[in-house]
Amino acid sequence: MFNLLRKHVLKYMILVFILLLIISQSTHVFSAYREEYSIKEQGNLYFLDVNINIYRIGNYGVISIYLKPDGVYAYGITVLKDPDKEAYSMYLMLGTQNEWYYLGDSDEPNLKFRLFIDVNISRAVVVYDNCSIREYNLSYIPKLKELYVSSFNITGKQADYPRFIINSLKAGVLNTSINDLKDYYCIPDINTILNKSTGTPVIITATNTTTQNSNTTNTVTGKKPSLNTWVLPTIIALTLAFLIIIYFYKKKGYS
Repeated sequence: MFNLLRKHVLKYMILVFILLLIISQSTHVFSAYREEYSIKEQGNLYFLDVNINIYRIGNYGVISIYLKPDGVYAYGITVLKDPDKEAYSMYLMLGTQNEWYYLGDSDEPNLKFRLFIDVNISRAVVVYDNCSIREYNLSYIPKLKELYVSSFNITGKQADYPRFIINSLKAGVLNTSINDLKDYYCIPDINTILNKSTGTPVIITATNTTTQNSNTTNTVTGKKPSLNTWVLPTIIALTLAFLIIIYFYKKKGYS
């Protein structure tokens, strides 16, 4: 029986190696990560709808999801883990770094955030934390061109990178007024709000999968997050080590 196992062990190791590769390529958890999505069309109402699960965020970990023009402006949310706090802190971004607003702390793994920016009346509405609503008057709204999704650790330590998964992430431009959406700020299904737009809304959809079916125009699908740089080499190195040991063991046995 031992000889039979030794005879087929190489085949089994190859199968295990292939399985590990498949599993690694199916990983949907973002770690150190950055992705950009272009907003090519314009309208009078920008929106950002975020629903993510945070698996882990160590001290000095950062997760940022925001709309961005050319320059230093940003409109969205940043999650930061302060080492002096047990929970992570949420910050609203509405322009330059001087226009960041503290939204509170949370230890909930699920984070939902929704932002509307009406260009015509220079107003922003933020929905977060089970339908807490804040309104802000903006002095300046640039032309927003991209959606940014990023996570990292300020210290640069790979072991402390945040890990999260995107349940739903949509951003784009609508042709409607923010005043027409007051009754729908907290509605769970963002598509109800999208249907309030006159004409066809321009939507960006970022997900964890490589395919996305949508009836909206100019839909961009997010890429599958890449593995941490050490994972795949480690798998390959361990597998090669096993194969080399088996090779010499078989060679010794035959001699």
